[in-house]
Amino acid sequence: MLLVGNLPEGELVGGVEVGVEMLLASPLAARHGIHLFNTARRRDPSRPLRQRLAYQLGRFLQLARTILRERPRLVHVKGTVGVNYWQSIGYCGIARLLGPPVALQLHGGDFDVWYHEHNRLARLALRLGLRLPSELVVLSDYWRTFTSGLCPGKPIRIIPNGVRTEEVQPRVPRSDHELRVVTVGALGVRKGHFDILEAAARLGDRRVRFVFAGADEFGGEEQALRQRASELGIADRVDFAGIVTGRDKWRLLAEHDVFLLPSRGENMPNAVLEAMAAGVPVVANDSGGTRELIPGERYGWLLPEAATAGELALALREVIDRPEDSRSRAAAARERVRTEFTIEAMAERYLAILGAADTSAREKMEACSFASVPAAQPS
Repeated sequence: MLLVGNLPEGELVGGVEVGVEMLLASPLAARHGIHLFNTARRRDPSRPLRQRLAYQLGRFLQLARTILRERPRLVHVKGTVGVNYWQSIGYCGIARLLGPPVALQLHGGDFDVWYHEHNRLARLALRLGLRLPSELVVLSDYWRTFTSGLCPGKPIRIIPNGVRTEEVQPRVPRSDHELRVVTVGALGVRKGHFDILEAAARLGDRRVRFVFAGADEFGGEEQALRQRASELGIADRVDFAGIVTGRDKWRLLAEHDVFLLPSRGENMPNAVLEAMAAGVPVVANDSGGTRELIPGERYGWLLPEAATAGELALALREVIDRPEDSRSRAAAARERVRTEFTIEAMAERYLAILGAADTSAREKMEACSFASVPAAQPS
């Protein structure tokens, strides 16, 4: 399989790059071979448009040469929103022209919002782009429903994210009675950080500390959050941990009592899966594919997509007041990840795509062989 995706150097933060890295480390790569066509490039808005276009044209040509040289059974393209979407569609078009089946996997928790922000003509172009790959891959049933409405009849597979359960660290016992709440994700409005501050202000009678781990989504969010926390009189109860990855992230989860993600836009959040795997009770909004991770009260607290600060505060009070219930939900969620959302389970689902690609290739070869046989002449 030729995997077309973004894998930058250094710490991995985004869902696409984490997904690429997990695929390369999965049993699928060891058993069947995955070659990465790395689309990573350091972002530099100061580059002239002409230079960016020339670079992208060069990458398209390089992909064509790679396909012709390696003859992959399947080209798997990972894409998200914005400019990356059109780059991904370009990669899909080139691969289709050269013969192999192409699967486009859509990431980006705000893909639906991004689509509806365009005018009618642009939305038509977006839908036509989705026709180029042989099939689409999405992370949840929510996104299958959405994309099937954009391109009816297009084959769509669901392959949820996976998590490395072997990296989970044991919970850290504490003697204090302070509830520690952690949120991991890009700082800003979409992930609900400002809503968390409003909820925190309603919990003044409880010992609760909040930790925000992540970088600004667009720029300036941390400063705005600090200012708002100061205005609400809770600055001493909110910490900013910056970007936390790898072992440090697992250690952070092990040190906290609740994972909170009141997001307004998600695909299938890795952060929720990791918290579930770590045995941390999860309170999250019903956004995107999150419901498929927390399908009922047994596995956590699922709030409305636009949960209010009051609803967030109420859920946290329940976590505080019902410790046995919290532990029970966390244990069920951990077991759910162990059985359904491991990296091995994710790799097995990709095998179905490879199998379908092999079947398609055999059918084409048989059709060609049949067509080459001269028709029998009547006697």
